Amino acid sequence: MTNPLELAADVARLVETCGGSYVLGGSLASSLLGEPRSTVDIDLAIHIAATDGARLLDALESGPYYVPRTAALEALNSAGSFNVLHEQSVYKIDLSSCGSPPPRIRSSESSTGIAGAGRLPIGNGEM
Repeated sequence: MTNPLELAADVARLVETCGGSYVLGGSLASSLLGEPRSTVDIDLAIHIAATDGARLLDALESGPYYVPRTAALEALNSAGSFNVLHEQSVYKIDLSSCGSPPPRIRSSESSTGIAGAGRLPIGNGEM
């Protein structure tokens, strides 16, 4: 799994499995909305209860992701941001913790035909 949309879908699935919600933002959302950007990191705004944050980090760490756990816990508890790295592809996933569920502009079925990407709710790309 080295496609950014597949990685975004995988992390989003983990967020949902742990009781959270998310929206795709940044360059991927911008590109899906027709405004390509040159950066290729993955940005997700997430909302997850503090009690479920540690479960999310456990789920990420049990998969192919490197998580700076102390910084991640601090970000989850203070509506901050932290980075996760996909260890095989070295893609950076930026997770921004929101105090309330992130607004969704639309759900986009991947038009690229990428298996496993599925539907990703997207924001306005301004993350």
